[in-house]
Amino acid sequence: MCAERRLLKIAQDDARKHGISSRDQGKWIKRKFGSTMSIVRHKADGTLGCSVPCVFCRNAVMQLNIRVRCYTNDDTWFTGYLNEPDAPKSKLTTGQKSRIKSNKN
Repeated sequence: MCAERRLLKIAQDDARKHGISSRDQGKWIKRKFGSTMSIVRHKADGTLGCSVPCVFCRNAVMQLNIRVRCYTNDDTWFTGYLNEPDAPKSKLTTGQKSRIKSNKN
């Protein structure tokens, strides 16, 4: 599981412990942790790498309606909602591709 989904799962579990219903979790998470999730990935040489969320993380973030700040492939920062028309495209990770392949067989 990617770091973004782990963070959201921890936040959702915390919301459940506080008695927040699943339909109100997005609002509660924004109030508790902030309305924008910053995603940063560093390459081995220390430079910034593409930090666009994977397809599964993108769906989780969009479901909770959280803004994202991430570094894209064309050396720019994107800040906004992932359902906006100018949002960067997400890709499946290698692990997700192999899991989907194994489910088809």
